[in-house]
Amino acid sequence: MKTTILASLGILVLLAALGDDASAQMAKRPKRKGRAYAVTIDSVPQQATMYLDDKKYGTVGYTPYSGRLVKGDYKLILEVPGYKTVEQTISVGPQSREFFYALEKTNGTLDVRGDADPNAMGAQVYVNGEAKGTIPASILLAEGRVLVEIKKPGFNDLAQWTEVKAGERITLAPQLKAQPTKGGLLIDADVPNASVSVDGKELADTTPAIVDNLDAGPHIVEVRKPPAQPWKTTVEVKPNVRVKINAELGKGGGSVKVLSNREDAEVWLDGDPKGKAPVDLQQVPPGIHLIEVRAKGFKTREERVTVQGGQSSVIKLDLVDKAIAGPAGRLRIISPVPEAAVYIDGAPVGNAPFESDISAGMHYVVVQKPGFAKFEKQVVVEEGKLASVSAELRSSGGVRFIANVDDAEVLVDGRPVGRTPLTLDTIDAGDHVVTIRRTGFAEYNERVRVEGGQLTVVNAVLSEDPTKIKRGLSSWGANTIPNGRFAVDAGTGYPYYVELRATAGVTESKLLSWDFGLEFRSVALIGTWEFLGTVRVRLLQIPPFALAVFGSGGAGGGTQSGRSEATLQGGAIGTLQMTNILSVSGKAWLDFWSDRLCAEPTATSGGKSENGPDVCKQTASPADQLQAINLVGSTAMDLYKRDVGLRFYLSLVVEAAVSDNVSVYFVFEGAPFQNQRAGFSKLFTSTLLSKDDPIYNGRLGLTFKF
Repeated sequence: MKTTILASLGILVLLAALGDDASAQMAKRPKRKGRAYAVTIDSVPQQATMYLDDKKYGTVGYTPYSGRLVKGDYKLILEVPGYKTVEQTISVGPQSREFFYALEKTNGTLDVRGDADPNAMGAQVYVNGEAKGTIPASILLAEGRVLVEIKKPGFNDLAQWTEVKAGERITLAPQLKAQPTKGGLLIDADVPNASVSVDGKELADTTPAIVDNLDAGPHIVEVRKPPAQPWKTTVEVKPNVRVKINAELGKGGGSVKVLSNREDAEVWLDGDPKGKAPVDLQQVPPGIHLIEVRAKGFKTREERVTVQGGQSSVIKLDLVDKAIAGPAGRLRIISPVPEAAVYIDGAPVGNAPFESDISAGMHYVVVQKPGFAKFEKQVVVEEGKLASVSAELRSSGGVRFIANVDDAEVLVDGRPVGRTPLTLDTIDAGDHVVTIRRTGFAEYNERVRVEGGQLTVVNAVLSEDPTKIKRGLSSWGANTIPNGRFAVDAGTGYPYYVELRATAGVTESKLLSWDFGLEFRSVALIGTWEFLGTVRVRLLQIPPFALAVFGSGGAGGGTQSGRSEATLQGGAIGTLQMTNILSVSGKAWLDFWSDRLCAEPTATSGGKSENGPDVCKQTASPADQLQAINLVGSTAMDLYKRDVGLRFYLSLVVEAAVSDNVSVYFVFEGAPFQNQRAGFSKLFTSTLLSKDDPIYNGRLGLTFKF
C-alpha cells in the first residue's frame, strides 16, 4: 500500500513538472489595449496554421479564421506543409478587416542517380520532354505528375511517370538495357559450293554459309562460281535476326528492287505491270530495261536501268503531284502527339505524320489538336530535297480571368495579356503566376495550375489600396470621400479670412456616391461668420474624369448687434484626376444670399441704428453714405431691410498631395459682370480692404486626410 501511494505521488510530481516545462516553453502574449474589430483571415489552400507576432506565442487558429483583434499592426505567419511560409505585416482598423493570401507551393526534388547501373552515367534526362541535364542530376520540380525519360546512344530509352510532391525528395536509379547491334546472314545459292564474300572479305565456307556477329545495317554480299556471272546484292542486317538470302547463279539474270514514295504506285518493266511498290524484280535478263512507276494524279516516272547477270540493284522513283507546277521538293511533318491536324498554307491536308511532294519555296505549316497549344512554323522547301518538320505540341488549357472590378490589367508570368473580363483559349499546361492590378487597388497575385484541355477560372478579389485611396482623397473635386473616411480642411484667403471644414463619406458605389460636409467660415476676423452644410453627389466616374453635383445651405451672424445672414448654393463640379497626387476641378454654381447688415432702428433712435457701421448710424461721409445706399437699394431706409441677391459663380480648384495624409489646395473663384454683395464691402464690414465687393477671391489651405 505504501509503495502504491509513493508511486502515485511520483507520477503527479512528474506530470506537474511536465506541465511547468510546457508552460515555460509557451511565451505569454503581451496584452494590447484599444478597440477590437472583427477580422477574417483566409488563404489558398485553407487550413493554414496561423500565428500572430511570433510563433513562440502559440497557434492562434487555422484559416479561414474569424475573430476580433485590437486595432494595430500585427505580424501574421501562415504555414501549410508543402507551401512557402507567409510572413506579412497586417494593419487592423476600421478599413482593414479582411485579409487573404495565396500560398506558393514549394518545389519537390528529383534525384536521378547512376548507382544501380554504371551505364546510366552520362545519360540525358528529360522531364515532360524538356532536357534537364545528364545523370547524376538533381532537379527542382513543381508538384504534380511528370514523365521522366532517360536516353543514351546504344541503349533502349527508359520512360517512367513519377508523382512529385512539394517539399519531398524522390530518387530514381535507372538501369539501362543495351540495344542489340549484331545480326547474321544465311547465304545459299542455286548451285553448290559457290564462294562467298561479305563486304569484300571472302569467307572460308562455301554455300550454304552462315555469317554471324555482323553489325546491324547494310552489307554487300557477293556469290561467285565460274562460269556463271557473279551474283551481287546489298542486304540489310537486323539486330538479333539471321537473314536468309539465295543467290541465283544458274539462271544468269539479275535483280532490281524498285522503291517509291507512294504505296499505291504501280511498277512496270518494259511495258509489263509487276505490282505495287516496293517490288523486287527477279531474273531480269542482262541488258538495258525501262522501269516505270505510275500512280493516279501523279506524274509518271521512268528510268532506264542496265542489269548485269548475277547482280542486284536498287532504284527509288518518287512521284510528284500533277498539280505542282514548276520545281518541287518534298515535305515531311511528324508529331509525338497522334492524330494532330496538319494545315499547309491554311489548307487542311490530313493528320500527322504527313509526307508529300510540294512546290519549292516558302510554306506556312500549322499543327494543332484540342488540348494543345498551336504549333506554327515557316518552312523553306528546296527543289529535289526533303524538308522535315517536327511539331512539338505542348499541352494547353483555357483560362478565364474575372475580377470584382472591370478593366483590371492581367499579366501571366509577368507578361501583359489583356484586361478583365478576359478568356484565353490556349495557355501552356503547368503552373503560371497570374497578376491582376488596377490603379487604386492592391495588386492580386495567384499561382494557377493549367490542366491540358480544361478551362481554369481565376476569380480575383481586388481590395482597395489604403495608401493610394488616402493620398487621392479630395474635399473640393467631383470624387467623393469613400465611406468610413473623412477629411479636414483649414485655409485662409480673401474675403474669407478663416475657413474650416470637415467632410465624411456616406456611400460608395459605381452608380452613385455621396458625402456630407460641415463648414465654418468668417468674412474678416471680426466681421461676419456662417456655418454651412454641404451634400456632394458623384454622378459619373470615367477615369481620369469625374462629374458631381452639390448643394449647400447655411446661416450666420456677426459681431455687431442685429447682424445676420443666410445662403443657399447649388451647382456642378467636373474633375480631372491626373494622378493620385494632382487633380484639377472646375466648378459652376448659383449663390443666393439674404443679409441683414444694419440693426432695425428703435422708436427713440430717429430712424437710425444705434450701433454698427457708420453707414447704419448715418454718421459716415455723404459719399460713403450714398455708396452704401446704392449697394442695398435706393433709399436710406433700405439700409435696415434684408439685402437679397443671386449670383452665378465660376471657380478653379487645384489640389496636390504632399504626403499620404496631407494635401495643399488653392481656390480661385469669381462672379464677373454681376451685382456686388454689400456684406463684402468695407462700408459694412470694417476689416475688409475695399469699399467695393472684390467680385474675385481666392483661398489657400491644407487638407488633412483620415
